Amino acid sequence: MDGASNEPPVGTEQRHPTTLARDHYDVVVIGAGMAGLALAAVLAKDGRRVAVLEAIHYPGGCASSYEDRGAWFDVGATTVCGTDAGQPLHMLFDEIGPFDGFLACQPSLSVVVDRRRLDLTTDRRLWYDRAQSFFHQDLRRFWDEVFSVSDGVYAALPKTPFVPPLSVRELVEDLPGLNSDLVRSLPWMLRSVGSRLRRYDLDGGTFRRFVDAQLLITNQLGADQSLMLSGALGLSYANSTVHSVRGGLISLARFLESRAKAYGAEVVYLHRVTSLRREGAGWSVATKRGRRVTADRVVSAIPIFNLPEITEADVAAHFRSLVDRVRQSGVQMWSAVTMTAVIPDTLPRPFPVHLQVLPDRPIASTEASSMFLSFSHEFDAGRSPAGTRTLSVSMHLRPERFAELRDAASYDAWKAQIGPEVIAAIRASVPELCDLNPLRYEIGTPRTFRRYTSRADGMVGGIPLDRRIFPWSYPRPTTPFEGLYTIGDNVFPGQGIPGVVLGALSLRRRLNAEDR
Repeated sequence: MDGASNEPPVGTEQRHPTTLARDHYDVVVIGAGMAGLALAAVLAKDGRRVAVLEAIHYPGGCASSYEDRGAWFDVGATTVCGTDAGQPLHMLFDEIGPFDGFLACQPSLSVVVDRRRLDLTTDRRLWYDRAQSFFHQDLRRFWDEVFSVSDGVYAALPKTPFVPPLSVRELVEDLPGLNSDLVRSLPWMLRSVGSRLRRYDLDGGTFRRFVDAQLLITNQLGADQSLMLSGALGLSYANSTVHSVRGGLISLARFLESRAKAYGAEVVYLHRVTSLRREGAGWSVATKRGRRVTADRVVSAIPIFNLPEITEADVAAHFRSLVDRVRQSGVQMWSAVTMTAVIPDTLPRPFPVHLQVLPDRPIASTEASSMFLSFSHEFDAGRSPAGTRTLSVSMHLRPERFAELRDAASYDAWKAQIGPEVIAAIRASVPELCDLNPLRYEIGTPRTFRRYTSRADGMVGGIPLDRRIFPWSYPRPTTPFEGLYTIGDNVFPGQGIPGVVLGALSLRRRLNAEDR
């Protein structure tokens, strides 16, 4: 077993910078994560001259993959959903063409609590029966509310061009897209999930623990801070189709890149943006390699926390104020600790691809009370050497907990604890994995995310849609500056691949409306 302290490598892609063909573009997108690539593809399809500037040498950002000794690992344990009719990825693929690298997960997700496994399913009648039997509580009315909100949102998305509406005109254009499910949900849509649990006498016990754990991985929040509007989407995501990606998440990122390029967009790597400033009626963008281009519009797909350092004057002041407001709100921001491992292919068949584990007690080194495990799909043989599977484990970590490790010796000692504790917790919690014995593993920390994804403070998961700032103070895609926009998991609609893709599609509609 290899518990080496070296940070994991990030792959074997070419590490030399690519070049830009023009000096001026209609739109420059900063960041080749899923949001930036999706936006580039649809804007280029619309006929706009688009360039995407990426700081590192591969696409996908913090939703990508890296290669190590013949095995491909996703950066974190990640599901892909949102592909059903009316959902964001379905809408995107309708625009740019289908992606053929999905492998369906059955069950969509499993949760282990008290050494018992609950398999989630897209069959709602079966889900009701399983949940009732597992938790020994009457859950139907609560779950009816969850599905009423999520069904209403997904039915409305293709018919509401602006998410969120930011003006009276946009609101008027959105109104025809509202449906009976959404209207019926309005009285409690902006109340907390916790309040709805109390309404049905479900606040406590194993079910509340299950709900809090589900919301932590989808909304980065517990039930008392999650609104039903976003909480319902987070709680119901595994009752929709969930996929693994053949070859890892980087395959999906490469597909989006290829579609963007097919429509004429340029995607360049190793061009870290160091300066963004207004120039005349447009914007000037400079990179670390001395390249400078201008654009009519610039869209930042990197975190708002990174923007003060590359902007100046009133633009920098705006983003500093926005960052300060989020930090001072009391909203808990998160980083993550990951363990990526190669394991013998001895898993029982069938066995879940995605498994959320709630151990009896928190992991001592990370204080995590939930672990999310993703195994490479059994039909994705190319992900690792013959006779093996890959495993990615992800746990939330408070950034302030990591900040306490101020010296190298403390950091190394802390990091050395993590692997053995995680393996022991999995063995103790999941009966089918009681003999888990990785052939090798690596540990990723906030330092890893900061180094390889350039995210400030190693923060991942986005800004939670917390009741304290959402909806009124949550960062929006528009800015006070003409021609400057933001997308990604720090901006509404927020977290996850479906969320950032929806944000990209909504901004595309807004730009087209501005040009009408």
